[in-house]
Amino acid sequence: MPAGTTWRYVVRAVSTRSMWSDFSPMAEVTIACPVMTTPAVPRITGGGRDADSVRLNWEVGACDQGATVSYNVYRSTSGSDVFTPERRIASGVTALTYTDPGLARGYYYYVVTAVAADGTESAPQVKPFEISLPAP
Repeated sequence: MPAGTTWRYVVRAVSTRSMWSDFSPMAEVTIACPVMTTPAVPRITGGGRDADSVRLNWEVGACDQGATVSYNVYRSTSGSDVFTPERRIASGVTALTYTDPGLARGYYYYVVTAVAADGTESAPQVKPFEISLPAP
């Protein structure tokens, strides 16, 4: 169960004669967030494309706790080497979206990291976001 998620439960009993009880009062449980030493990992949730650009959308990590002040965006044409310093295409992004212009047709892989006020950077999401720009 992901940290920061709230789950709600109700219970009903059923007899051997298939008679159901009323619902119990609702119980609520929130999975506690760990103490963070780096910002929570953001997750790219989708994207779009135009003839020569890619638009990314992401969400803040569930346990961010207000640590994130900006985001870094990384891009590669290979899914195995996206998160390297030379692949960073944007830093200091404060919105939860980014448009990457001037691209040629082909496959692109992206990850986003969160950056705290002290410069500490989160890890990227485990699987890079993949999108292709088709031939015009």
